[in-house]
Amino acid sequence: MANELDGWIRNEIAPTLRDHGFRGGPRRFRRRSSGFVAGIQFQSSSGNVFGTWRFTINFGVQHERLAKMEGSERPDGWHVARRVSGKRGADVWWDVGVGNDPVIVAGQVRDTLRRDVLPFLDLASTPEGFRSCVAALPKPWGDELLRQVDVTEAYDPTTDARSPAERRLELMTTDPRTQELFAQHPELGGFLEAAALGPEDAMRWAKANPEAVKALACPPREP
Repeated sequence: MANELDGWIRNEIAPTLRDHGFRGGPRRFRRRSSGFVAGIQFQSSSGNVFGTWRFTINFGVQHERLAKMEGSERPDGWHVARRVSGKRGADVWWDVGVGNDPVIVAGQVRDTLRRDVLPFLDLASTPEGFRSCVAALPKPWGDELLRQVDVTEAYDPTTDARSPAERRLELMTTDPRTQELFAQHPELGGFLEAAALGPEDAMRWAKANPEAVKALACPPREP
């Protein structure tokens, strides 16, 4: 069944995406341009039955320099992301197979890509457009992401000799909420340095400092 859906995407949908500069497939497509990576993912339903393929479309954009500073350059590590939705905000799913003409469904999907998906990705793949999309995110996530973008774009690799871990540490420690948290819990002082090195270092620090982690996870109740 998966191979049949992959073949349908490859034959009916992929040519439209390739016309707009995307590469990859059959379920994941990427386009790199001007420091941004746009992605489209076809997510199949876990409830698919024989003869029917049900899927939806996720899409988003990754800020490449920020992803490098975070150390998280995953293909689907989008900083702004959406799923195709209807007028009332509900997710849109398509069914291909029994009872549905795959040619008609392909036309609907291509229309959706041209109308809703590609314009968003084109906008978010520019510096100004990316910022506008981030600014539209719910607070405080949008504000924090804009702060991280500012820190990242102020970094000049030709004059800054700091290691990636040191730059990630700056990204984390300049967050006002993080500063407030660690002012309240000085026993966590070494955690950020470990986290900046990577998840394995953060886990080793947590295992070596169980009481500090417990204090953060279960703060004492006020009387």
